[in-house]
Amino acid sequence: MTSHPKQRKADSRRRAKRVAVGLAVAGVLAALGGIWAWQAWKSARPVRPAAAAIRTAKVHQGRVEHTIRLTGVTAAERYAGLVAPQLRGSRGGAGLNVSIASRTSRTYSISGTFASTSTSSSSTTTSASTASQASTSGTSTASTSGESGGSEQASAGGGGGSSGSASGSLVRSVGGMTLARVGGGGRTSASTGGGGSSGSSGGGGGGFSLGLSRGGSDFTLTLEKVVPPGTFVRKGDVVAEFDRQYMLTRLDDYRATMDQVEAGMRILEADLEVERKSHQQSIEAAKADLEKARIDLKTVPVQSAIMTERLKLLAEQAEAKYKQLLNEVSLKEITYAADRRIAELERQQALNELRRAEANADRLLVRAPIDGVVVMESIFRSGEMARIQAGDQLQPGMLFMRIVDMSSMLVQARANQVDVERLRIGQRARIRFDAYPDLELPAHVHAIAPMPTSGGFRASYVKEVPVVLKIDKLDPRVIPDLSVSADVVLEEEDSAVVAPLAGIFRDSPDGVPYVFVQKPGGWERRPVELGVRNHIYAAVRSGLRPGEVIALERPPVGGK
Repeated sequence: MTSHPKQRKADSRRRAKRVAVGLAVAGVLAALGGIWAWQAWKSARPVRPAAAAIRTAKVHQGRVEHTIRLTGVTAAERYAGLVAPQLRGSRGGAGLNVSIASRTSRTYSISGTFASTSTSSSSTTTSASTASQASTSGTSTASTSGESGGSEQASAGGGGGSSGSASGSLVRSVGGMTLARVGGGGRTSASTGGGGSSGSSGGGGGGFSLGLSRGGSDFTLTLEKVVPPGTFVRKGDVVAEFDRQYMLTRLDDYRATMDQVEAGMRILEADLEVERKSHQQSIEAAKADLEKARIDLKTVPVQSAIMTERLKLLAEQAEAKYKQLLNEVSLKEITYAADRRIAELERQQALNELRRAEANADRLLVRAPIDGVVVMESIFRSGEMARIQAGDQLQPGMLFMRIVDMSSMLVQARANQVDVERLRIGQRARIRFDAYPDLELPAHVHAIAPMPTSGGFRASYVKEVPVVLKIDKLDPRVIPDLSVSADVVLEEEDSAVVAPLAGIFRDSPDGVPYVFVQKPGGWERRPVELGVRNHIYAAVRSGLRPGEVIALERPPVGGK
């Protein structure tokens, strides 16, 4: 049975539709497979690196400075160094010894009280004894005892002499004699006497003698008080005091000595006047005897031969004695003048020692010579360096303190010998502080040393030249001995086109400098003229304009 033509057409369209759908599905599957295969091939293929980007920098306008960096420490431009005082005067066994001799043959009477007081760590002992004498010859003794172990001697006498001794620490004067204070095993002696006196002057008359010898403890320099470091002091303020106990005691001794020396001078003058009057009376008596002898000679005619000879001898003897006494007047005056001169020299010696002791006592009080801040020095103590403090014993002439004027500060730096020839006085500098990273102060080169120094712990051939910079602007935080860095400006250029030094190229060390300027179509090679340069930037005088971009490394393809 034959189908209807319309039926056949419908079947044919359905079959064609099914074939198209199948082909479409097969194409899609083939496409998916191709994509998967391409992805697999791509993942298995090695990846090539992308071309690296060229680093660039924009040119700008500004200041370019060429600097040298120095390191150093801060210091005050004006300061006063205080040293331990150098004390003057006799010390140890070479003490004061004053001796003034009396010219009269009379003996002094001694009447007084000798007192001694000594103090030890556990107790205090005081003793006194009194001795008196009111005769022209004989002896008297006086003694005191204490715990100090010192000793004193005093004596006065006439024909027989007198002596006295004292042990301890005392100051006492009796008549023409001085007993002076003794400390630390020292010895003081004083004496007046006649023919048998134990003083330095004897034989025919009394005398005055004084000796003073003290131990070395008077001259020790123990720092007793000191102003705390960092304190602001005014000129004349006492900033340090050394132990003055022994020196003040020594000063009292010398003052007492001077009083006794003055008394001895007055005694000597009185004795010289007494001797002059006595000699004058002897002359008057000899003159009277001569006149009497001459009157007796007038009786010769009525005298026997023996009496006549006797009267003549007496007259000759009286005349010779009278002439002798007259001739002795000038010699006596010379002797008196010599005695006065000797006494004056002894007095001057005692006065010099007194003035030295007064000056020493003043030196032990150290005063500030200027206004400023106290800065203490260091000393080696207990195996390490430490700041000087109260209780330390110093040596004469040792620097122990500085008074710093904070109104003007410096930087003490050093420059390598290679760089120093480019430094000039007056060049600007910038100071940065390690203690204050945010602090920067202006400065300038103040001084350059004429001679180099060795490089410290480095090799001896490494030489450095000291350079001093003065800080132009002060800050209350700036104190001495702060570590700093200083950038000294050797040369500079204002309002210049500034380009990084890394973007400037040369084909040879002496070649013309050039840059690569970025353009829309690539890189343009352009020669430039350079000005001031440092380690980072360079001033471009021609060839570039502010705002242009240059390459910091050579582009892979040359410019136009």
